[in-house]
Amino acid sequence: MHRLLPLVAVLVLLSPPSSAEMIGGNPGPAHNYVCPHADGQGALDCYFDAVQHLYTMCRNIKAIEILEFGYENSVEGLNNAKYESCVDKQKGNMKGPYQAALKEARVSKQAGEAVQSLQEHWLASMLGIRWKAGESDDEYKTRLARVYDEFKERIEGIRTIVAVVRERTSPVGSAHTWVPMSRRLQLAAHAGGSMAVLFRSTAEEGVSTPAHLRVVLASRGDALEIRIPKRRGPPLAAPIRLRLDRAADPSFPATPAPRSHPAPVPVLLEPARPLPRIAA
Repeated sequence: MHRLLPLVAVLVLLSPPSSAEMIGGNPGPAHNYVCPHADGQGALDCYFDAVQHLYTMCRNIKAIEILEFGYENSVEGLNNAKYESCVDKQKGNMKGPYQAALKEARVSKQAGEAVQSLQEHWLASMLGIRWKAGESDDEYKTRLARVYDEFKERIEGIRTIVAVVRERTSPVGSAHTWVPMSRRLQLAAHAGGSMAVLFRSTAEEGVSTPAHLRVVLASRGDALEIRIPKRRGPPLAAPIRLRLDRAADPSFPATPAPRSHPAPVPVLLEPARPLPRIAA
């Protein structure tokens, strides 16, 4: 009887806990296969982790097939079977975290749409792990590595949308707050696949922003002056002047008197509404 006690103790130690913690529909921490780096975190965090983790798993399996059969033969018949099985399996494993993430993203319509867009991108990326005819070794590896940057950028955008909505961002009141706000809006626009246009006073022209394009408009008599202080590539050397024929259009307003203290346009983001189209 006493000889059985050590064996019983070992069996008890090896038994799984009676109530495993649930993360995004998956048990954790000790049994979390889908999002192992998100133990104790929310549904969105589990889903974001799963997007990268499950992609890596199938990428590694395809890498083994390539080492065994070579690039060209790794896409044929049974040589491709383990990778295809991995993709099918991970699609099923992702259903729980994806649905849980959608539920958590309901705080914002745009966040929910961005999660859906990320899921579609993840599915396309999983199928894109295959080698493409004509790709060199460097081209193939670079293409697959770039996917992680795309994942991270989309995930950061979704996190930003959710954070902005939850914080119920108040109207902007000072120049220094434009920089973090403009970055948030830029990420949110990217995640939602839309363009953000943020109008600012010329008084803030010297304040840096992450915008790819900055345009300054000014009325100069009968012409509209357009300056582009920031764009992709070198800055515009000289402003562009567009002549306005006021005589042909009497309804065109006269040049307004300059304001001594131009005020920035406030931006207010509300829950469950798309972000406004804002300028930079």
